[in-house]
Amino acid sequence: MSTILFSKSFLHKITTIIRKFWWTGIQEDNPTNPIPFRSWNDICQSKDNGGLGIKDLETVNKSLIIQAAYNIATEKSPILTSVLKSKYFSNKSFWTANNNGPKSIFWSSILQVKKELHNNVIFQIQVGNSSIWSSPSCPIWEDIHNHLLLQVTTNPLPSKVSDLWMPHSHNWDNNLLIQTFDNTAVNEIIKLHPVPNTDQDILRWKPANNGTCTTKAIYNHLASNQIINLPSQGSRSITPQTNQILKRAWKMKNLPPIIKTFAWRLIRRALPTAERASRYSTQPDYNCAACGNIENDAHLFFQCHLPRAVWFSSSPSVITTNLPYEQDGVQLILEQVVMPLNLDDSKFATLLTTMWYIWKARNERKYLGKKWTPIQVHHAVVAFLFSQQHQQSHNSAPISDEDQSTPTQHQTTGTNFLPSAGPTNNATLLQVSSIQGSNHLQQVFGNTIAYPASIHTEGQLPQTNSFRITQPALIEGIRCYTDASTSPDQPTQSYRHAGIEAAALALAATIAQALHFPNVTFLSDSQQLVQALNSNSQENLPDWRAKPFTQIYRNSLPQINGKIFKILRSLNTTADTLARQASLHNSSHNVSFQPVCSFGMHNHQCDLFQALNHVNLQSFRLIAACCC
Repeated sequence: MSTILFSKSFLHKITTIIRKFWWTGIQEDNPTNPIPFRSWNDICQSKDNGGLGIKDLETVNKSLIIQAAYNIATEKSPILTSVLKSKYFSNKSFWTANNNGPKSIFWSSILQVKKELHNNVIFQIQVGNSSIWSSPSCPIWEDIHNHLLLQVTTNPLPSKVSDLWMPHSHNWDNNLLIQTFDNTAVNEIIKLHPVPNTDQDILRWKPANNGTCTTKAIYNHLASNQIINLPSQGSRSITPQTNQILKRAWKMKNLPPIIKTFAWRLIRRALPTAERASRYSTQPDYNCAACGNIENDAHLFFQCHLPRAVWFSSSPSVITTNLPYEQDGVQLILEQVVMPLNLDDSKFATLLTTMWYIWKARNERKYLGKKWTPIQVHHAVVAFLFSQQHQQSHNSAPISDEDQSTPTQHQTTGTNFLPSAGPTNNATLLQVSSIQGSNHLQQVFGNTIAYPASIHTEGQLPQTNSFRITQPALIEGIRCYTDASTSPDQPTQSYRHAGIEAAALALAATIAQALHFPNVTFLSDSQQLVQALNSNSQENLPDWRAKPFTQIYRNSLPQINGKIFKILRSLNTTADTLARQASLHNSSHNVSFQPVCSFGMHNHQCDLFQALNHVNLQSFRLIAACCC
């Protein structure tokens, strides 16, 4: 699967075997084909979309080959890459290799998926060692030659991305870009944000938030393009409320897979009741084996003699005559039973297990002639759930004394954050917006804040593993609040929002460094960003696109002795208000920046405006700044 891209016909044969096994199991004495009440495409949908989450073989095969192509492009296996390069693209890069000529079945498979890899990867520029002309260093790299100016005055032409930078920096040389490329290429190139460090450029998988190319990430991307929208009516439909019931069943760890699968078949109308199976039979038998009425889902589980007695004697008792009647399925009935009663996990598991034993009792009566009583069903349910709990407790690892200890005060007050503070003097306010028009960034600087309780004379902030300020403290040095806001027409996504927060933090750190502020404490309401910046790894970011900005922040830490902590969003009201104002201002591109300094000692020279003149604002558009 990871070396050959198999044909669709071959994979279809394997899928047929798997599908037959799933619907019938092992029945050597029964050569007949099963009745697939749901299509294989529906089964291969994610559990959130009403499927079983079974992996589609064709997508798995393609994902593995794309992963192999990625490993070749990044030289994860240097020996394999060198062998392929010497044979198929000795004078070119992997990205520009020809499809012509004789080739092995492995290389042929790689070439068939290379276009998919092209469309979903890009180099994250760090040291700038990527080729401009033969690697995905920018969105238009494939036709970058078409964007060269006809009269090229640049000699020699730049070959690497770093050749387009100003000397000894990671800033774009705008004059060189204008002299080499047309406006379209220049605009695309300057949108890239190089990471200011000396590491090699990283090939990122764009659809993944962390940018890491794995087989799972590739499969999730390919599968997302194959999502089937279920109809609102008919046998394949599922109501949103019933889908929530099914999701709850999938998430329950103490519910065995056999009950979860049964719940899926019940909700998705895939159980072979007499009425449903007779649709595909030459000798239809629509009648119930117990009472002779038409056996559909509603009758089998709620209207027949046995289920009526079982539900009436259960706790809580269910009067089945008060339930709605459905011609096909039991989705509305389950909503009526589960939603109003607000069942906990234990009773919810009992409900599904009871329905499974009603199904088991029906099959034994129909095929073995064995009759069940309501008390037998209840006893079987209790015994089954008890055995499952006993097995889980037996398989679970022993809990250490440390895990059983009483939580500390910091642990029990996990949501207690920095208390609100009054107004401070000599504060500097900055309000900026990103040049792309979708990121809105604000910062507030201020002097030392003292809180009336629990003063720490050494200036150390109380910390927990989540880097939250959990009690009043004295913050030595400068404080800086950061926040970000998205445009009203754009959805707010946690990973994307953290990326915008990182850009706000980068600008704040840069200006703090230009103002020569010591001991700066950054306060953000983005937990993901705070945890990522306090970790040793630079790859644990909510979104890989935030790395250029987090690297700017990290580079400034030695000069400003900076720290970052998580505070409650309600305590970050000033920065949040400015973020919302910036999102409104950003709709107008003609907003002119007018600095205002009302601090009497700065009549001749304002430190803030002097600092802004030395800060590279290529990635931002300054809206307002005031010093008071």
